[in-house]
Amino acid sequence: MKGFWTAVFFIAVLSNYISPVRAEDPAAPVPDAAAAGADADADQPALEDDADLLLDDAEYSYGTVNSISDTELAMVEYDYDTGEDVTVSYTLDPKVELDGVASVKDIAAKDNIEVDYLVKDGKKVAIALYVEKPLAEAPQT
Repeated sequence: MKGFWTAVFFIAVLSNYISPVRAEDPAAPVPDAAAAGADADADQPALEDDADLLLDDAEYSYGTVNSISDTELAMVEYDYDTGEDVTVSYTLDPKVELDGVASVKDIAAKDNIEVDYLVKDGKKVAIALYVEKPLAEAPQT
């Protein structure tokens, strides 16, 4: 009896691999894979013309603000190759993402800052800034 049920199980499993049951209408045409991909692409928003602005390609650094303007950030960061602090300049992307401040004008010297940036035409372009204000020192008693 064990051999009978083994054979039934084997045939059931094998028949699913040989002729799978389709839930669709068998008379309906099978869509072309290339056409299906084109339709899916039409639903997706177009990427920006400047593909360099993708956050996945961003590099990361952190340090202390030395100076900042509406278009440029200079910050002191540690250079692991030389073992020294260095000042590095970043151009601010006009659509820079800010976290911890409402605007670039709220960033001041000595603020701790993290930067997501892209290298474009040899320049570091900051696309996201994460700002942490230094803690106020407690009054000495």
